This record gives sequence, C-alpha cells and structure tokens, in this order.
Amino acid sequence: MLLVKDEYEQTRNFIMVDAHTHIKVEGLKGLLPSEFVSRYHRSIKEIVKDMKENPKEFRYSFPWKLEKKIPDFYDFCQRDLYTLVHSEDISKHITRYLGFDFFITFPSDIPDPLPRDYRRINESVRQLLTEKSPKRKPHNNLRFFGFGRVDPNHSDALDTVDSGAQMGLKGFKMHPKSESFKINSKNVRNVLKRLAEHDIPAIFHTQDDMGEKLHKAVAKTVEELVKEEKLNLIPRLKVIIGHAPWNGSDNPKLFEALSHPNIFGELSTLKPDSYDTFFSNARKIEYEAMFEAPGLESLTRKEVEELYFLSFAYSKRNYWSSKIAFGTDNPYPPAYGMQPLLRYLLSWDFPGNPSDLANIFGMSALRLMPHGAFTSRHIGGKVSGAVEFHEIGMEEIEARSTRILGIDLIVESFPMARVNGIVITYLVNGKKESVFLNALFDDREGKNLIRGNLFDFNRSKLYPNGEGVLEEVEKNIS
Repeated sequence: MLLVKDEYEQTRNFIMVDAHTHIKVEGLKGLLPSEFVSRYHRSIKEIVKDMKENPKEFRYSFPWKLEKKIPDFYDFCQRDLYTLVHSEDISKHITRYLGFDFFITFPSDIPDPLPRDYRRINESVRQLLTEKSPKRKPHNNLRFFGFGRVDPNHSDALDTVDSGAQMGLKGFKMHPKSESFKINSKNVRNVLKRLAEHDIPAIFHTQDDMGEKLHKAVAKTVEELVKEEKLNLIPRLKVIIGHAPWNGSDNPKLFEALSHPNIFGELSTLKPDSYDTFFSNARKIEYEAMFEAPGLESLTRKEVEELYFLSFAYSKRNYWSSKIAFGTDNPYPPAYGMQPLLRYLLSWDFPGNPSDLANIFGMSALRLMPHGAFTSRHIGGKVSGAVEFHEIGMEEIEARSTRILGIDLIVESFPMARVNGIVITYLVNGKKESVFLNALFDDREGKNLIRGNLFDFNRSKLYPNGEGVLEEVEKNIS
C-alpha cells in the first residue's frame, strides 16, 4: 500500500497491484514470493524518499517517518492483510503501508514441445503459493494471485482451465508468439468461454498488432455468447492485453480495443518518452464506447449497462482508468521502468484524478479477480458475519480453521475508487465459512457497495437493516 496525502491534505490509501509478474518455477527465470515483497518494498521506499526530497514535483506527499525495517514475510502475507481496511496507529506501523499489496504472477515460457500441456507446471505454481505458518500450518499466500498457463491448441486445454480453477488459480496466461496459435481462432474462443464460466480472467502476451486481433477475438466471443443466450457469462469474460503499450502508445486500434467493456490493458513496456502520449490517448476512452462495442449490437443500452455495472461498476467519469492496470513484467527488462512510471503517476504530469490513480494502481486489476466467497451463479459460500478490525484477529481465524482459503476484496468506485472491506474465507470442521471486515479508511464518507446482491446484508454494516441496496444500485446505474 502507498499511503499519502494529496494537495488538500486528505489521506489517500492506494492499494498497489502488479498485474504482470513471473514466479520462479523449476529453475526458470522469475522471482520467489519473498523476493517480491522485499524488492517492491524497497522500490516504494525509494519513491517516498524522492517525494520528500522533491516535493514540488509531486501531487502527493508522505508526511510520516520512514523506517529501515523490511516487513516480515509471513506477517506481511497473512496478518498484515488487515492494513488494507484498518487505519489506526498509522505513524507507528508505517512500514506495513509500504509496498505492493498484491501480485498477479505466472510461470515463464515452458520449454515443452508444442502444443504444450501446462497442467503439471500449473500445479507447481499452486504449491509455491502455499505458505507455512510459524506453527507449520499450511495457508494460501493471500498476497499472490497465481495464474496458470494454457495453450489453446492443446487437446486438453479446457481440462487445463478446469483443473487450474479447481486448484484456486485466479486466471490464465496465453502467449500467441511462444505457442504459435492464431488469436481469433475457435480454440481461443472456446478457452475464453470456459474461463468466463469460472469467472476468471485471461492475460495475453501482445505486441505489434496483436491487441487489434485480440479485440476481434473478444468481440466474436461476445457475439457467440449472445446468440447462445448466455448473457450471464458476458460480464465474466475478462481479457487483459499484456504489454499494452507495445501495441503502440499512439495506435488508435489499441485504444479502440481498450474501449471494449470486456478488455483491459496493463502498462509493462511503457517507456518514459511515451507516458504523455499513452495517457493522452487513454483519456479519450469514453463510457459511451460500451454501447458501440462490437458483439453487443443486438442488446439495448439498458441491457448493456445492467450487464456490466454489477461486475465492474463502470462510471462515466473514470471509465478510461478502470480499463488500465499497473504492470511491470518483473523480473524481465520492462520492469526496469517501474520506478520512473510510479514517479510519473504520482507527479503533477499525470492527467487523472485520485480515483483514476487508484484504478491504475490496483482497483482495475482487483475488479477482475474471481470472488469465491460471494453467492452467485456457480459460486458457493456465504458471508457468516460482519466485524470491524479490532473485533477479530488472524490468530482467532487460524484457531478456528484448518485452512484459510482466500480473501475477496469489496471494491467500490463511488465516490472514490477504494477497498471498502474484505471477506476472509476459511474452513471450519470441513465446512466453508466467511467473515466480512468493514473498512475503517475514510469512515465518514458514504458507503456505496458495488456488488449489491452478493451476501446477506442483514449481517453487513454497510446496510445494517438490508435497506437501500437496490435503490443504491439503481441510482448508480442511472
């Protein structure tokens, strides 16, 4: 998290997510989970140091004292998750608020013959992201969103997706250059549909004109889902253009693709001399583009808006930034531009407002993650309680559970893009339970929940009596 104050002395807690990283698997180039935490903590400290030394160049300030201590890896990945929703004693625990909160990570290219079967390597990713507590108790590493790999040309591609989803992988990467497949092929569209069934995103390696081809593939997939009368799957179709700037920071076809409500981009490969060009063009991505998106022509404006609102909470003012996520390609060469890009985004040169910055830093990526704790079609689980931070601790959850399954973040867009709470899901005597922790950040501002039908609002402190939920959703849609 990067905790700063803006020019009006208002505290902003930016949740930080790197949407494109590589984890070290079986000797291939990548980072170990502990290396992610230490490397990103140092990078954020360098940015904060720069903010202190050159305050006039930055829109934001960091008025707290920096500590030399590096966060303990286990505490950071488990207990310190509470810093996402808790704001007491900031000055005493500022180290917890420095660094990236989450990492989308996947293995590097695998040297198997084509077509590739990634099921074994995907299992290795899952195993790498299972940590042991000091008591040797296994827990999922909640800071990492492990993505698998899938080759759409492999005969068992759909089984690869199914098995990965069952293991708890949060998404899949496809690499058309490495795996020699055509982006707008039936095999790719079939994989995208299966991913939509599991509500998990796909990220594609792209360069040159691949973003344009991916746009056509997504449009064709949406068109097929409409014809098959599977409208419920359309907002679950989430496709990330990896290395989006590599398609050309001044390429109108790239930004036309990013205008599609199912397509997103991450910023790895964006070079300093292209910052202004890229964001100037990105600002032209308009909310109205949703209703002109290819594949959706047969739907009414009301149908399109209702489809996408509950999934992404698109707003007219910040639609463009909700389509862009921070990414580095760590540890590959594009990652060397991480600090210059962070510096630019925090400076007066960045043309967006704080909500735009919150989207790019983390909210855009978090909205794409599957939410296992929420009640929805094909998704089990129910929130069993609603508590504030000081009423429960990780130790209590660990004492009651055999395994923490994961966390889901309640992300809101109005009036500010931010995390409004988290849901922790765990096992108790073989049964899944979830607990909702209400955010304490910006507690005086209005509580507007995006996903209005996901759990029992009678237990939620957002709407204590279960009243006003549908009215709030309708108001935000209109």
